[in-house]
Amino acid sequence: MSRRTVLSHGGAKILLVISLLCNVYLISLLNESSLEDVAIAVRTDKTDDKRYALRERNNNNNNTTTPFEFDDDKKIIVNVGMPRTGTHSWINMLKILYPTSYELHHQIYDYEAQDLAELLLLGKRTNPTNPLYQKLTLPPSSFSSGSSSSNGSSRSAVRAMADHPAFLLAPIAKDFPHVYWIQVTRELESHVNSTLYMLNTWCQDRCVCNTAPRCSKGSIALIDRLYFDKNRVLELMCENNGNANLIPRDVIRTWLRRYEEETEAYLRDHPRFLRLRLEDGSRENMKRMVQFLGLNESVLDLLDYESFHLKSRKGNRGSQVTYLN
Repeated sequence: MSRRTVLSHGGAKILLVISLLCNVYLISLLNESSLEDVAIAVRTDKTDDKRYALRERNNNNNNTTTPFEFDDDKKIIVNVGMPRTGTHSWINMLKILYPTSYELHHQIYDYEAQDLAELLLLGKRTNPTNPLYQKLTLPPSSFSSGSSSSNGSSRSAVRAMADHPAFLLAPIAKDFPHVYWIQVTRELESHVNSTLYMLNTWCQDRCVCNTAPRCSKGSIALIDRLYFDKNRVLELMCENNGNANLIPRDVIRTWLRRYEEETEAYLRDHPRFLRLRLEDGSRENMKRMVQFLGLNESVLDLLDYESFHLKSRKGNRGSQVTYLN
């Protein structure tokens, strides 16, 4: 056997060992819910050719897209508060603050899992055609120079997002300094009780299938992985035949407290960040939002929040986006 053949075989073995080590490393990262490998994973459902598509886009994408020119009348607001922190009521608050021109999203569905994964991985380097990236950078679709509102502005428009996938976006907030970020928190025991109600009411489908990621698909499966599965919550629920009440409360407490702290850590140094407590009440939180968003405080004089709140909660929970212009 020639020396060249020996070297060739030796090189092949080295490459094989490196490949195996890389695979082990990737598997370990996937077990830790690494965003990068989650992003890659959702690209591998058809062919291996897509395995590194996201990395290649990252290397080749010199995204120079900049957000539209902001002024006091045009804002993008993201509520990163967890589910069961009053996200539906918060959206209704924006209807009061921007009564004549708004684009409000309580839960977003018009995107794919890879869009969310790409945004979380690449931030401002995300492909500008990504629908979630566009919601963070393009002008609110309801903006109209001829609109008027009771807050004293002749041109007022806002795009606001809450619930999923908004509560996952805190890690990329630093890439979007023009966005107004709001985190609504809730007293822990109250949040635990409400979360158990949510799991028992709307998450039972996760326990019907025995294959990962259970019965959820696409973007919802990715949300499950990055949020509900962070502390084995869905796994424990399904082990108990879908009864979330059998999950140890300490598990729920730890999950919610840790997620809230991680979210706040990502945002505390952001130039546009407001933290609200659900327990402070609607009027106090509305007042703080008016100050935070630079609105005319006279809008509060028109406020009959309690009657509006009770009326709005009778609406359809399934509505995802509201436009008015």
